[in-house]
Parts: sequence; structure tokens; C-alpha cells
Amino acid sequence: MSGARFQGEIITTGNELISGRVADINARYAARRLSEAGLGVQAITILGDAAPLLQETLRLALGRSRFVIVTGGLGPTEDDITAAVAAGVLGRPLRSDDYLLARIKACLTARGLPWEEKYARLALIPEGAGILDPGGSACGFFLCHEGVWLYFLPGVPREMQYLFDHFVLPPLLQSAAGGEAVCSRTLRFFGLKEVELEELCQQLGREQDQLTVGYYPRFPENLLTLTLRGGEKNELEQRLDTLTRTLADLAAQLISARKSRPWNSRWATGSGNANGPWPWPNPAAGG
Repeated sequence: MSGARFQGEIITTGNELISGRVADINARYAARRLSEAGLGVQAITILGDAAPLLQETLRLALGRSRFVIVTGGLGPTEDDITAAVAAGVLGRPLRSDDYLLARIKACLTARGLPWEEKYARLALIPEGAGILDPGGSACGFFLCHEGVWLYFLPGVPREMQYLFDHFVLPPLLQSAAGGEAVCSRTLRFFGLKEVELEELCQQLGREQDQLTVGYYPRFPENLLTLTLRGGEKNELEQRLDTLTRTLADLAAQLISARKSRPWNSRWATGSGNANGPWPWPNPAAGG
């Protein structure tokens, strides 16, 4: 079964994250969405608002990953250093984007807020970067540097997630597939362990060589994500339909065989029970 061929990493920044006061929602969200789509995440780094650390981490990421997602540090205050650090690491001048500056001024006017010079920092991006503009919310920027795709997103989870879903994940999937179609499907299983799901997938035959599979436990269920690449999208959807039906049949057979297993085949000594040992596995737990 093919593994993830398009490896990347996630960098989240903010003193509030390393203090423990705020949970790192952004990294968890991005990693889950990437994994569900069959894209590999090989590192997640949480940093405070310190330029040397971000410089070092970005340089490492550029040398080992095909894509890098950075969240946080795009605001108007002095500790919002992401754009300046990125420009320095990439060897590109930091410039003020006219479109972005006009958009910021329009947003402030629409909200009845006065212009302050600090807001000009929001329009500073590395030369050659493109704008990720959702319209009406915070922007990000992106660029490709020596074959590595870099995406810089705001730290507010709601804003980050919208940009990620609409402006980051789709082009990454196309890049990973070399411009070919990519289709994914997530299946939910109750009562089957991850190792059992893996055994089911190993019975899929030749499809294994073209399939990326992700296993994600989420009590009380286990999620199984199937991803196919290449060819026409309609053909991939039809193949996923077939795989879904095949896995459903295999799972039904496994559960049926489990129910017919003699209860006295395995026993475990119970504690604190005057009636003696309990049978194992526990039917209520589905195990």
C-alpha cells in the first residue's frame, strides 16, 4: 500500500501557545485535514515569538519538506515577526503590497476604525509572494521557493481554517498528484480495532498498490481514510465506491465470525466479583 509521497510540516507560533494558556488548535486541524487527504506530515513545531527560533526552523523545513504551513505572527504588533523572518530566510526583500494595504484600509473604514501606522505592518510580505484573500477576513500569503511550497496563515483558528480549506489544501493535493485528480473518502467503523481494519485493507488485492490509507482512532469509532490519485475524477469516485462496498462486506464477515466464536474460548479472571470470572472479549465493548 503506497505511503504518503508528498511530505510536509507545520509550524505554529505564539507565546500564548508555549505558555500552555492556549491550545494549539491550528496544528491539530491542519494535520488532521492533511492526513485525511493522504498527505504526509513529518513534523509539527510550536514556537514562541522569537525570530532566531523561527529562522532556524524554517531553514530546516526548507531542506526536508515539500511544503511548509506556518500559522501566527501576521498581526500589526511588534511581536508579529513571521513575514519579516520569512523574507530574511528566503533571501527576499520585504515589501508593502498595494492591494493588501488598500484592503486593510477598506476593512478599517467599514468597521469604523481609524487608521494607525501600525496597521501598515499587515501589508508587508516577501517579494514574489501571492495573497490568500478570503474576502472580509484576515489574509495570508504563499510562495514557492526552490520547489518547496510555503503557506503563511493567521493564527486565529477560524480564519486559519477557512484559508486552509479553500486556499491551501486544494493546491497541495494537485501538486502531490502532479496535476492529476485526487479523491478521498472517510469511512467510520464501530467495534473494529485499528489492527483489524489494517487486516481488512490487506485483502483489497491489487488496489493496495494505488491506495493511500489513514487510520484515525476517535472513540467510540475508528476512522479509515482512503485516497486515490491519477486518472479521471469520475473513475476514482467509482473505484472508491467499489472499495467502500468491499470493506463493508469484509467488516460484516469479520463481525459475524466474531459473534459465532465460542464464549468459553478465552477467559480472564475478574476482580471484586463473587460470581467468578468474566468472559473476554466483552461483547458490550465490541472487542
